[in-house]
Amino acid sequence: SFAKDLPIGFDVAEIFHSDTEAFIKSLKIEMKTDFAGSFVALIDGEWAATAWLAKPEQDADWCGHSMTGVHPDYRRRGLVKALKQAGFDWARRKGLTAIHTHQQESNAPMLDLNRRLGFEVKTCMVTMRREIMLSAESRKHENQTSASDS
Repeated sequence: SFAKDLPIGFDVAEIFHSDTEAFIKSLKIEMKTDFAGSFVALIDGEWAATAWLAKPEQDADWCGHSMTGVHPDYRRRGLVKALKQAGFDWARRKGLTAIHTHQQESNAPMLDLNRRLGFEVKTCMVTMRREIMLSAESRKHENQTSASDS
């Protein structure tokens, strides 16, 4: 259910393993999650929302949000706002001065929330994509183009 909150092309199975041990290992190692600064909202025992903070790099005065997500049934109720604010408080207590987050431009509600919480756009990353031509004719054309470029 958090798939909508993940970047396009991101495999949900890479984060949400059916094996709990593998899931925790992924959070600790691949996502560098700091569990003390990460928060989950449970409603009637169901995982409704989460905001995970990554461990700060050594000597860094900031950390990053490694994941924020809300179950579709619980969106627009202020859960993520409360969880992010808990993360701000935790980071402040650790002596950090900033939290970075990455945001998909297509997720307008989260962009709006992050702006209302004081996040500012600092850099922009552009993802570019090139379709790969598979036909024999296309490969022949590409080989000719490559040869003429050298």
